Amino acid sequence: MRAEVTTRTETRAACVARAGSITARDEARHACAATLGASSLSGQCSDRLFQRNGENTRYYARVHDGAACVLIVEDDLDIREGVVELVREHGFETLEAANGQEALERLRERSDVQMIVLDMMMPIMDGATFRQQQLADPSLAAIPFILLTATVNCSFIATALGASACLRKPFRPEELITALERLR
Repeated sequence: MRAEVTTRTETRAACVARAGSITARDEARHACAATLGASSLSGQCSDRLFQRNGENTRYYARVHDGAACVLIVEDDLDIREGVVELVREHGFETLEAANGQEALERLRERSDVQMIVLDMMMPIMDGATFRQQQLADPSLAAIPFILLTATVNCSFIATALGASACLRKPFRPEELITALERLR
């Protein structure tokens, strides 16, 4: 089991999770601990608030029980929220990004992302540019992705970018879940 702890100001902390408890040290080496009930350790990840040594510094612990983490990269908020909800309902953990640049930031913040659902046409950084930068970074290059696009030549683009699957918008929810399950 893995846990990630952040302070109220988003400072990262190294932590260990064992048998329902979390112990962590933040960047200033302050110790903090929390005990989580069994219900918070089953299913998807959960957030819990706890305090360091009885002080008012607040830490948030996110406990992951091994659910595959999927990064959803989509600029259309309605589509992104729908995909996130669908994917979570099927037992995946999710991260979100509105464009390729945000996606690269999320991938560099979290080393546990196992797959990506990637839109092609986005502002700031499109899917093709994101993919080029992903491949240029050895720590990110091996993460598989599923391409979402409204373009007619979906399979051509998917092959050119090395996508594991390509879904043309609008897609059927079961198509996405089947593609994700193949990557799990």
